[in-house]
Amino acid sequence: MGTMRRQWANERGMILVLSLLILALLMGAGVGAIVGTQTDLKTSSNFKTASQAFFLAEAGIEWAKQEVKKSGANPPNPSGATQTLSPGSFTVSFCNTDACGAGKESQLVGKVRVTSTGTVGSSTATLMALIKKTYELSDGAISMRGETNTNFTGSSFCADGHDYNVGVTSTCGTGYISSAKTQYGISVDTAPADTEVTNALTQPQQLSRVQGKGAAPDVQESSFLPSSEMTELANDICGDPAATNTDISASGYTVPAGKTTWGTTSAPVIKCFTANSDGDKFTIDPKGSLTGVGILVVRNADLYVRGNFDWQGLIIVTGTNVSFTVDGGGSGNIYGSIMINETGSDAGKELDLQGNINVRYSSQALQKAMSAVDLSRNPLQDIYDSTPSTISQVYWRTVSN
Repeated sequence: MGTMRRQWANERGMILVLSLLILALLMGAGVGAIVGTQTDLKTSSNFKTASQAFFLAEAGIEWAKQEVKKSGANPPNPSGATQTLSPGSFTVSFCNTDACGAGKESQLVGKVRVTSTGTVGSSTATLMALIKKTYELSDGAISMRGETNTNFTGSSFCADGHDYNVGVTSTCGTGYISSAKTQYGISVDTAPADTEVTNALTQPQQLSRVQGKGAAPDVQESSFLPSSEMTELANDICGDPAATNTDISASGYTVPAGKTTWGTTSAPVIKCFTANSDGDKFTIDPKGSLTGVGILVVRNADLYVRGNFDWQGLIIVTGTNVSFTVDGGGSGNIYGSIMINETGSDAGKELDLQGNINVRYSSQALQKAMSAVDLSRNPLQDIYDSTPSTISQVYWRTVSN
Protein backbone atom coordinates (compact mmCIF):
# COMPACT_ATOMS: atom_id res chain seq x y z
CA MET A 1 0.00 0.00 0.00
CA GLY A 2 2.75 2.41 0.91
CA THR A 3 4.51 1.72 -2.34
CA MET A 4 1.40 2.49 -4.38
CA ARG A 5 0.78 5.73 -2.51
CA ARG A 6 4.31 6.82 -3.18
CA GLN A 7 3.91 6.09 -6.88
CA TRP A 8 0.63 8.09 -7.10
CA ALA A 9 2.17 10.95 -5.22
CA ASN A 10 5.18 11.07 -7.53
CA GLU A 11 4.69 14.15 -9.83
CA ARG A 12 7.74 13.61 -11.95
CA GLY A 13 6.86 13.79 -15.74
CA MET A 14 3.88 16.15 -15.35
CA ILE A 15 5.85 19.03 -16.78
CA LEU A 16 6.47 17.02 -19.90
CA VAL A 17 2.78 16.21 -20.25
CA LEU A 18 1.74 19.81 -19.74
CA SER A 19 4.35 20.99 -22.19
CA LEU A 20 3.08 18.56 -24.80
CA LEU A 21 -0.50 19.74 -24.23
CA ILE A 22 0.50 23.39 -24.55
CA LEU A 23 2.53 22.63 -27.66
CA ALA A 24 -0.44 20.80 -29.17
CA LEU A 25 -2.70 23.76 -28.43
CA LEU A 26 -0.22 26.19 -29.96
CA MET A 27 0.18 23.99 -33.02
CA GLY A 28 -3.60 23.81 -33.38
CA ALA A 29 -3.88 27.58 -33.10
CA GLY A 30 -1.08 28.01 -35.63
CA VAL A 31 -2.65 25.61 -38.09
CA GLY A 32 -5.98 27.39 -37.64
CA ALA A 33 -4.34 30.74 -38.26
CA ILE A 34 -2.61 29.43 -41.38
CA VAL A 35 -5.82 27.92 -42.71
CA GLY A 36 -7.73 31.11 -41.94
CA THR A 37 -5.06 33.22 -43.61
CA GLN A 38 -5.06 30.99 -46.67
CA THR A 39 -8.85 31.20 -46.82
CA ASP A 40 -8.74 34.97 -46.52
CA LEU A 41 -6.07 35.17 -49.22
CA LYS A 42 -8.10 32.94 -51.50
CA THR A 43 -11.24 34.96 -50.85
CA SER A 44 -9.36 38.17 -51.45
CA SER A 45 -7.84 36.79 -54.63
CA ASN A 46 -11.22 35.63 -55.87
CA PHE A 47 -12.71 39.03 -55.10
CA LYS A 48 -9.83 40.72 -56.90
CA THR A 49 -10.14 38.60 -60.06
CA ALA A 50 -13.93 38.92 -60.00
CA SER A 51 -13.59 42.70 -59.80
CA GLN A 52 -11.02 42.68 -62.58
CA ALA A 53 -13.31 40.55 -64.75
CA PHE A 54 -16.14 43.02 -64.13
CA PHE A 55 -13.98 45.98 -65.12
CA LEU A 56 -12.83 44.14 -68.24
CA ALA A 57 -16.47 43.53 -69.16
CA GLU A 58 -17.05 47.27 -68.76
CA ALA A 59 -14.05 47.92 -70.99
CA GLY A 60 -15.67 45.63 -73.55
CA ILE A 61 -18.83 47.78 -73.50
CA GLU A 62 -16.75 50.90 -74.16
CA TRP A 63 -14.85 49.15 -76.95
CA ALA A 64 -18.21 48.11 -78.44
CA LYS A 65 -19.39 51.73 -78.49
CA GLN A 66 -16.39 52.64 -80.62
CA GLU A 67 -17.15 49.79 -83.01
CA VAL A 68 -20.79 50.89 -83.26
CA LYS A 69 -19.59 54.43 -83.94
CA LYS A 70 -17.39 53.18 -86.81
CA SER A 71 -20.12 51.06 -88.38
CA GLY A 72 -21.54 52.68 -91.53
CA ALA A 73 -24.92 50.97 -91.44
CA ASN A 74 -28.36 51.27 -89.94
CA PRO A 75 -28.76 49.35 -87.73
CA PRO A 76 -25.05 49.17 -86.88
CA ASN A 77 -23.49 45.79 -87.73
CA PRO A 78 -20.03 45.58 -86.12
CA SER A 79 -18.29 42.23 -85.71
CA GLY A 80 -17.74 40.65 -82.31
CA ALA A 81 -14.23 39.95 -81.07
CA THR A 82 -12.05 38.92 -78.14
CA GLN A 83 -9.52 41.47 -76.98
CA THR A 84 -6.64 40.84 -74.58
CA LEU A 85 -6.21 43.47 -71.93
CA SER A 86 -4.04 42.92 -68.87
CA PRO A 87 -4.72 41.03 -66.60
CA GLY A 88 -7.21 39.09 -68.76
CA SER A 89 -9.50 39.61 -71.76
CA PHE A 90 -13.00 40.57 -72.82
CA THR A 91 -15.23 39.00 -75.44
CA VAL A 92 -17.91 41.10 -77.13
CA SER A 93 -20.84 40.01 -79.29
CA PHE A 94 -23.50 42.10 -81.04
CA CYS A 95 -27.16 41.61 -81.95
CA ASN A 96 -29.00 44.14 -84.15
CA THR A 97 -32.33 42.42 -84.80
CA ASP A 98 -35.83 42.83 -83.44
CA ALA A 99 -35.44 39.51 -81.61
CA CYS A 100 -33.07 41.12 -79.10
CA GLY A 101 -34.87 44.45 -78.84
CA ALA A 102 -32.59 46.17 -81.35
CA GLY A 103 -32.77 47.00 -85.07
CA LYS A 104 -33.58 49.94 -87.33
CA GLU A 105 -35.82 52.35 -85.45
CA SER A 106 -35.96 55.01 -88.17
CA GLN A 107 -33.92 56.21 -91.13
CA LEU A 108 -31.68 58.06 -88.67
CA VAL A 109 -31.74 55.78 -85.60
CA GLY A 110 -30.48 52.23 -85.17
CA LYS A 111 -29.95 50.10 -82.07
CA VAL A 112 -27.65 47.19 -81.29
CA ARG A 113 -27.45 45.01 -78.19
CA VAL A 114 -23.96 44.41 -76.82
CA THR A 115 -22.93 41.47 -74.61
CA SER A 116 -19.49 41.72 -73.03
CA THR A 117 -17.79 39.03 -70.91
CA GLY A 118 -14.64 39.83 -68.97
CA THR A 119 -12.34 36.94 -67.97
CA VAL A 120 -9.48 36.83 -65.47
CA GLY A 121 -8.27 33.35 -64.60
CA SER A 122 -11.34 31.34 -63.58
CA SER A 123 -13.41 34.46 -62.86
CA THR A 124 -15.88 35.86 -65.38
CA ALA A 125 -18.37 38.72 -65.44
CA THR A 126 -20.94 39.43 -68.18
CA LEU A 127 -22.60 42.76 -68.88
CA MET A 128 -25.24 43.71 -71.44
CA ALA A 129 -26.06 47.12 -72.91
CA LEU A 130 -28.34 48.52 -75.58
CA ILE A 131 -26.51 51.11 -77.69
CA LYS A 132 -28.34 53.63 -79.87
CA LYS A 133 -26.70 55.32 -82.83
CA THR A 134 -28.36 58.48 -84.09
CA TYR A 135 -27.30 59.84 -87.47
CA GLU A 136 -27.53 63.61 -87.60
CA LEU A 137 -28.03 63.79 -91.39
CA SER A 138 -26.64 67.33 -91.59
CA ASP A 139 -23.65 69.03 -89.98
CA GLY A 140 -25.00 72.56 -90.08
CA ALA A 141 -27.98 74.86 -90.21
CA ILE A 142 -26.80 75.53 -93.77
CA SER A 143 -24.48 73.03 -95.50
CA MET A 144 -22.80 74.23 -98.70
CA ARG A 145 -20.85 72.06 -101.14
CA GLY A 146 -19.19 72.94 -104.45
CA GLU A 147 -19.21 76.63 -105.35
CA THR A 148 -19.99 78.96 -102.46
CA ASN A 149 -20.58 82.42 -103.93
CA THR A 150 -22.40 84.14 -101.09
CA ASN A 151 -24.11 87.41 -100.28
CA PHE A 152 -25.55 88.70 -97.02
CA THR A 153 -27.59 91.91 -96.93
CA GLY A 154 -28.54 93.56 -93.65
CA SER A 155 -28.69 91.60 -90.42
CA SER A 156 -32.22 90.18 -90.40
CA PHE A 157 -31.03 86.68 -91.25
CA CYS A 158 -29.85 83.93 -88.89
CA ALA A 159 -28.06 80.63 -89.50
CA ASP A 160 -27.89 78.90 -86.13
CA GLY A 161 -26.33 75.47 -85.60
CA HIS A 162 -27.65 75.06 -82.06
CA ASP A 163 -30.28 72.34 -81.79
CA TYR A 164 -33.82 73.72 -81.46
CA ASN A 165 -37.16 72.16 -80.81
CA VAL A 166 -39.62 73.05 -83.54
CA GLY A 167 -41.58 76.23 -82.97
CA VAL A 168 -39.20 77.94 -80.56
CA THR A 169 -39.13 81.58 -81.56
CA SER A 170 -36.30 83.65 -80.19
CA THR A 171 -33.44 85.86 -81.19
CA CYS A 172 -30.50 84.19 -82.88
CA GLY A 173 -28.60 82.00 -80.42
CA THR A 174 -31.20 81.77 -77.62
CA GLY A 175 -33.88 79.26 -76.72
CA TYR A 176 -32.04 76.20 -78.02
CA ILE A 177 -31.61 72.83 -76.25
CA SER A 178 -28.54 73.45 -74.11
CA SER A 179 -27.84 69.74 -73.54
CA ALA A 180 -27.95 68.84 -77.24
CA LYS A 181 -25.03 68.60 -79.64
CA THR A 182 -24.37 71.78 -81.60
CA GLN A 183 -23.69 71.79 -85.35
CA TYR A 184 -22.06 74.46 -87.52
CA GLY A 185 -23.86 77.63 -88.48
CA ILE A 186 -22.67 77.17 -92.07
CA SER A 187 -20.53 74.23 -93.16
CA VAL A 188 -18.46 74.16 -96.35
CA ASP A 189 -16.18 71.53 -97.89
CA THR A 190 -12.93 73.45 -98.50
CA ALA A 191 -10.74 76.01 -96.74
CA PRO A 192 -11.10 78.56 -99.61
CA ALA A 193 -14.89 78.22 -99.34
CA ASP A 194 -14.62 78.87 -95.61
CA THR A 195 -12.74 82.10 -96.34
CA GLU A 196 -15.13 83.10 -99.11
CA VAL A 197 -18.29 82.73 -97.03
CA THR A 198 -16.74 84.35 -93.97
CA ASN A 199 -15.57 87.35 -96.02
CA ALA A 200 -19.10 87.81 -97.33
CA LEU A 201 -20.12 88.84 -93.82
CA THR A 202 -19.07 92.42 -94.40
CA GLN A 203 -21.01 94.22 -91.68
CA PRO A 204 -20.02 93.87 -88.00
CA GLN A 205 -23.61 93.14 -86.94
CA GLN A 206 -23.74 90.26 -89.41
CA LEU A 207 -21.03 88.28 -87.63
CA SER A 208 -23.25 87.23 -84.73
CA ARG A 209 -25.96 86.07 -87.13
CA VAL A 210 -24.03 82.88 -87.99
CA GLN A 211 -23.75 80.82 -84.82
CA GLY A 212 -22.93 77.25 -83.90
CA LYS A 213 -20.26 75.10 -82.28
CA GLY A 214 -17.45 77.56 -82.96
CA ALA A 215 -16.95 81.25 -82.38
CA ALA A 216 -19.20 83.57 -84.38
CA PRO A 217 -19.27 83.78 -87.30
CA ASP A 218 -19.40 79.99 -87.27
CA VAL A 219 -18.41 79.07 -90.82
CA GLN A 220 -16.44 75.82 -90.76
CA GLU A 221 -14.82 73.40 -93.17
CA SER A 222 -16.30 69.89 -92.95
CA SER A 223 -15.58 66.51 -94.55
CA PHE A 224 -19.08 65.17 -93.92
CA LEU A 225 -21.48 64.64 -96.82
CA PRO A 226 -19.31 65.61 -99.79
CA SER A 227 -20.95 66.93 -102.95
CA SER A 228 -21.35 63.54 -104.64
CA GLU A 229 -23.10 62.05 -101.62
CA MET A 230 -25.37 65.06 -101.25
CA THR A 231 -26.42 64.54 -104.88
CA GLU A 232 -26.99 60.86 -104.21
CA LEU A 233 -29.04 61.64 -101.13
CA ALA A 234 -31.35 63.95 -103.10
CA ASN A 235 -31.77 61.40 -105.90
CA ASP A 236 -32.49 58.55 -103.52
CA ILE A 237 -35.05 60.56 -101.59
CA CYS A 238 -36.81 61.63 -104.79
CA GLY A 239 -36.90 57.97 -105.81
CA ASP A 240 -39.00 57.07 -102.79
CA PRO A 241 -42.51 55.79 -103.62
CA ALA A 242 -43.98 58.50 -101.40
CA ALA A 243 -42.20 61.33 -103.23
CA THR A 244 -44.13 63.73 -105.47
CA ASN A 245 -41.93 64.59 -108.46
CA THR A 246 -42.60 67.67 -110.62
CA ASP A 247 -40.72 68.64 -113.78
CA ILE A 248 -40.24 72.44 -113.87
CA SER A 249 -38.04 72.67 -116.97
CA ALA A 250 -38.41 75.83 -119.07
CA SER A 251 -41.41 77.26 -117.20
CA GLY A 252 -40.15 76.98 -113.62
CA TYR A 253 -42.62 76.72 -110.75
CA THR A 254 -44.29 79.37 -108.61
CA VAL A 255 -46.08 78.78 -105.33
CA PRO A 256 -49.14 80.94 -105.95
CA ALA A 257 -50.52 83.83 -103.91
CA GLY A 258 -52.30 82.82 -100.75
CA LYS A 259 -51.34 80.14 -98.28
CA THR A 260 -50.04 76.78 -99.48
CA THR A 261 -49.45 73.93 -97.02
CA TRP A 262 -47.49 70.77 -97.77
CA GLY A 263 -47.39 68.16 -95.05
CA THR A 264 -48.06 68.18 -91.32
CA THR A 265 -46.23 66.91 -88.27
CA SER A 266 -48.37 63.78 -88.37
CA ALA A 267 -47.98 63.33 -92.14
CA PRO A 268 -44.73 64.82 -93.50
CA VAL A 269 -44.25 64.86 -97.27
CA ILE A 270 -41.50 64.53 -99.88
CA LYS A 271 -41.67 67.15 -102.65
CA CYS A 272 -39.15 67.10 -105.52
CA PHE A 273 -38.87 69.72 -108.31
CA THR A 274 -36.45 69.14 -111.16
CA ALA A 275 -35.36 71.41 -114.05
CA ASN A 276 -33.05 70.78 -116.97
CA SER A 277 -32.18 74.28 -118.14
CA ASP A 278 -30.35 77.26 -116.69
CA GLY A 279 -32.47 80.01 -115.16
CA ASP A 280 -35.36 77.89 -113.93
CA LYS A 281 -36.68 78.82 -110.53
CA PHE A 282 -38.82 77.40 -107.78
CA THR A 283 -40.36 80.66 -106.57
CA ILE A 284 -42.59 81.58 -103.67
CA ASP A 285 -44.83 84.41 -104.88
CA PRO A 286 -44.41 87.76 -103.07
CA LYS A 287 -48.06 87.53 -102.01
CA GLY A 288 -47.88 83.85 -101.22
CA SER A 289 -46.74 81.71 -98.33
CA LEU A 290 -45.50 78.14 -98.21
CA THR A 291 -45.74 76.17 -94.99
CA GLY A 292 -44.55 72.59 -94.90
CA VAL A 293 -43.25 69.62 -92.96
CA GLY A 294 -40.99 67.04 -94.56
CA ILE A 295 -38.37 67.11 -97.33
CA LEU A 296 -38.21 69.66 -100.15
CA VAL A 297 -35.76 68.97 -102.98
CA VAL A 298 -35.05 71.41 -105.82
CA ARG A 299 -32.71 70.06 -108.53
CA ASN A 300 -31.00 72.14 -111.25
CA ALA A 301 -32.97 75.26 -110.30
CA ASP A 302 -32.98 78.18 -107.87
CA LEU A 303 -35.08 78.18 -104.73
CA TYR A 304 -36.22 81.79 -104.69
CA VAL A 305 -38.13 83.07 -101.66
CA ARG A 306 -40.08 86.27 -102.33
CA GLY A 307 -42.98 85.66 -99.96
CA ASN A 308 -43.27 83.82 -96.63
CA PHE A 309 -41.55 80.47 -96.20
CA ASP A 310 -41.92 78.32 -93.10
CA TRP A 311 -40.54 74.80 -93.24
CA GLN A 312 -39.86 72.02 -90.76
CA GLY A 313 -37.42 69.40 -91.99
CA LEU A 314 -34.83 69.10 -94.75
CA ILE A 315 -34.33 71.31 -97.81
CA ILE A 316 -31.91 70.24 -100.55
CA VAL A 317 -31.00 72.50 -103.47
CA THR A 318 -28.64 70.57 -105.72
CA GLY A 319 -27.37 70.37 -109.28
CA THR A 320 -26.08 72.89 -111.80
CA ASN A 321 -26.86 76.62 -111.61
CA VAL A 322 -28.60 76.41 -108.24
CA SER A 323 -29.07 78.84 -105.40
CA PHE A 324 -31.05 79.55 -102.27
CA THR A 325 -32.15 83.19 -102.37
CA VAL A 326 -34.32 85.19 -100.01
CA ASP A 327 -34.96 88.62 -101.51
CA GLY A 328 -35.64 91.81 -99.59
CA GLY A 329 -39.36 91.08 -99.23
CA GLY A 330 -39.00 87.42 -98.38
CA SER A 331 -39.15 86.08 -94.84
CA GLY A 332 -39.57 82.88 -92.94
CA ASN A 333 -38.44 80.33 -90.40
CA ILE A 334 -36.80 77.02 -91.16
CA TYR A 335 -36.27 74.33 -88.54
CA GLY A 336 -34.02 71.53 -89.67
CA SER A 337 -31.32 72.15 -92.28
CA ILE A 338 -30.70 73.53 -95.76
CA MET A 339 -28.23 71.78 -98.09
CA ILE A 340 -26.94 73.74 -101.09
CA ASN A 341 -24.88 71.71 -103.53
CA GLU A 342 -23.63 73.45 -106.67
CA THR A 343 -22.23 70.74 -108.93
CA GLY A 344 -21.42 73.08 -111.83
CA SER A 345 -19.83 76.49 -112.19
CA ASP A 346 -21.57 79.80 -112.69
CA ALA A 347 -21.27 83.47 -111.78
CA GLY A 348 -24.40 83.55 -109.61
CA LYS A 349 -24.74 83.42 -105.87
CA GLU A 350 -25.35 79.99 -104.36
CA LEU A 351 -26.50 81.61 -101.10
CA ASP A 352 -28.07 85.07 -101.12
CA LEU A 353 -29.81 86.18 -97.92
CA GLN A 354 -31.37 89.61 -98.23
CA GLY A 355 -34.59 89.19 -96.31
CA ASN A 356 -35.73 88.20 -92.84
CA ILE A 357 -34.98 84.48 -92.78
CA ASN A 358 -34.07 82.38 -89.74
CA VAL A 359 -32.55 78.94 -90.27
CA ARG A 360 -32.34 76.96 -87.04
CA TYR A 361 -30.82 73.50 -86.96
CA SER A 362 -33.29 71.00 -85.48
CA SER A 363 -32.62 67.29 -85.06
CA GLN A 364 -36.29 66.94 -84.09
CA ALA A 365 -37.40 68.37 -87.44
CA LEU A 366 -34.93 66.23 -89.39
CA GLN A 367 -36.12 63.07 -87.65
CA LYS A 368 -39.70 63.97 -88.45
CA ALA A 369 -38.85 64.74 -92.09
CA MET A 370 -37.08 61.42 -92.62
CA SER A 371 -40.09 59.54 -91.27
CA ALA A 372 -41.71 60.35 -94.63
CA VAL A 373 -39.22 57.97 -96.27
CA ASP A 374 -40.25 54.31 -96.45
CA LEU A 375 -38.52 52.55 -93.55
CA SER A 376 -37.88 49.44 -95.65
CA ARG A 377 -35.77 51.47 -98.08
CA ASN A 378 -32.20 52.57 -97.44
CA PRO A 379 -31.70 55.93 -99.16
CA LEU A 380 -28.95 56.80 -96.69
CA GLN A 381 -27.10 53.49 -96.83
CA ASP A 382 -24.26 54.79 -99.00
CA ILE A 383 -23.75 57.98 -97.00
CA TYR A 384 -23.91 56.71 -93.41
CA ASP A 385 -20.11 56.52 -93.37
CA SER A 386 -19.78 60.27 -93.88
CA THR A 387 -22.79 61.33 -91.84
CA PRO A 388 -22.33 62.82 -88.33
CA SER A 389 -23.64 60.60 -85.55
CA THR A 390 -23.93 60.32 -81.79
CA ILE A 391 -23.81 57.24 -79.57
CA SER A 392 -25.99 56.86 -76.48
CA GLN A 393 -26.61 54.04 -74.03
CA VAL A 394 -30.25 53.04 -73.57
CA TYR A 395 -29.62 50.55 -70.75
CA TRP A 396 -26.80 48.71 -69.00
CA ARG A 397 -27.13 45.71 -66.73
CA THR A 398 -25.19 42.84 -65.15
CA VAL A 399 -26.02 39.43 -66.62
CA SER A 400 -23.70 37.32 -64.46
CA ASN A 401 -20.82 37.87 -62.11
